Amino acid sequence: MKKLFIILLLTVFFQYWINAQQVFSSGASYTATSSGSLSWTIGETFTETFFDGNGIFTQGFHQTDMLQITCHELSLMQGYNMISTYIIPELPSVELVFQPIEANILILKDGAGNVYWPYFSINLIGSMTLGAGYKLNMQSADTLSICGSAAIPETSALSLPVGWSLIGYLRQSPVSVSTAISSILSDIIILKDRNGAVFYPLLGVDMIGNMMPGQGYQIKLLSPQTLTYPANTFVLKTQQANF
Repeated sequence: MKKLFIILLLTVFFQYWINAQQVFSSGASYTATSSGSLSWTIGETFTETFFDGNGIFTQGFHQTDMLQITCHELSLMQGYNMISTYIIPELPSVELVFQPIEANILILKDGAGNVYWPYFSINLIGSMTLGAGYKLNMQSADTLSICGSAAIPETSALSLPVGWSLIGYLRQSPVSVSTAISSILSDIIILKDRNGAVFYPLLGVDMIGNMMPGQGYQIKLLSPQTLTYPANTFVLKTQQANF
């Protein structure tokens, strides 16, 4: 009889433990550092967070609000590059974002002249800024993959001052430069890419063609403006010719 009672007690406890894993709680949080991440809910046993490259999955009431992970691969040439990304890194510190290629970096500069100089452990940039462009000097060609959540270009307005700025491109596909910056077209003096090609609307000069994901651009404005890129779903319609 005693053995039967113990078996029954263990069965009830085991069943309770299983059901406890399905408890919906009133509080939760997600915390991440350079060494790992922790996801928890109040009133529930801790379970491991799983990351498969496409998303972060955790047990708990907040599981339906999964973080969609997108990666943007930048192809970097030897020497100077002008770069940007449409990714919002989960950990935006430049040391962490550029850690995979740190040994290959000579110097990284933002539009204000602040530098990240890994050889001397100098970081005056701090963290990546969405919509910013950067000048990156590489010892040799390399590839950098930046992962996080993808920006929504049509809701990520960039505030630009009068004069020169170094801007990023927030769309995930190319589009003509005149379309990309149509929201501030009348105030643009000149736009330059990393190769020195220019877009000079006053003179009708367009040597750039399309703005490209991963590239940074130097822009000079007549007055302070707010730049908003078209949505990723935007498709430039062309008129069908009849012959």
